[in-house]
Formats: sequence, structure tokens, C-alpha cells
Amino acid sequence: MNREDMAHIIRAAADVTNEYAFIIVGSQSILGPIPYPPDVFRMSAGADKKNMRARIRRWVKLLRAQGHAVAQA
Repeated sequence: MNREDMAHIIRAAADVTNEYAFIIVGSQSILGPIPYPPDVFRMSAGADKKNMRARIRRWVKLLRAQGHAVAQA
């Protein structure tokens, strides 16, 4: 996978979810800060995507359940 492949995956995920902020985890996350990493870092053909807004909502819900005051965003 290369940076262009990752950009395509992010655009497709945005189209499907109507979300535009994602956290890329795993080995392919190197494609963000390093556009052309050595081949050994680009061997995986998959990408793990996490919807940032949904993750933040889960964190806020967990914090509130524990009694923490969390401001509305």
C-alpha cells in the first residue's frame, strides 16, 4: 500500500460514513508522516480505520459514567 492507496481508503470511508476525521492505526499509519517509507513498512495491504467522532463520543460517555464533568463540544 502507498500513500495514494491510503488517501483513497480515507475518501471512501468519508463518503460512506459522512465523517471526515479518522485515526489510522497499525502499520499503515506511517503513510501519514512519511509519504514514501521503505518497502518493508508498506507490505500490509490492509488499513485499520477508526471513526474519530464516534470514539470521542464513547470516551465522553465513559467519563460521564465515571462521574467526570465533560464540556459539550
